[in-house]
Amino acid sequence: MVTKEDLAQAILEIKELQKDTAQRFQETDTRFQETDTRFKETSEQFKETDKEFQKTKELIEQNYIKSQKSMEELKTFSKNLSINIDGISRTQGEITEDYFYNILNRDKSVAGLKFDNIERILYQYARHDLKGEYDIIMFNGNSVLIVEIKNKIRNKDIDNLKTKQIANFRELFQTIKILKYMEQWQDLLSKMSW
Repeated sequence: MVTKEDLAQAILEIKELQKDTAQRFQETDTRFQETDTRFKETSEQFKETDKEFQKTKELIEQNYIKSQKSMEELKTFSKNLSINIDGISRTQGEITEDYFYNILNRDKSVAGLKFDNIERILYQYARHDLKGEYDIIMFNGNSVLIVEIKNKIRNKDIDNLKTKQIANFRELFQTIKILKYMEQWQDLLSKMSW
């Protein structure tokens, strides 16, 4: 049987358990409040981070637009510069061709050989795969001198003149009979190759 003392003791133990439970609920509530505060702080930090991200995104977009505009301006500048350089190169080439044409036209002789006629910049097209451009051509009764003007001579230019341009000339200008192919021109070209 349960006595009064047992009952009083049980009530005391229940009260102690209730105090302990209340204290634990209080601690849990405090922890929930702390967690809630941390969540709010984290949420605010996310909002700030999102604002910073949006600012960064806007800056990147602005910089992208500026860089695209700069690239377009640079392309235009580069194109204009290329046109100017090409024009200067063409002008320099024309000046060089004029200079040599005037010298050769005045004397009409090269390496002791006299020529009767001199022609400047001959173009000839026989068909789409056979064409030729010759800066200066000098003629006499039995010889033709092909003069190719270059600001900077390279071995491939000499090889091209020896092989392709002379062969094309013979085919393009069949009415001009070359009576004598002069080996000294090849020697002269070889000596000019530096």
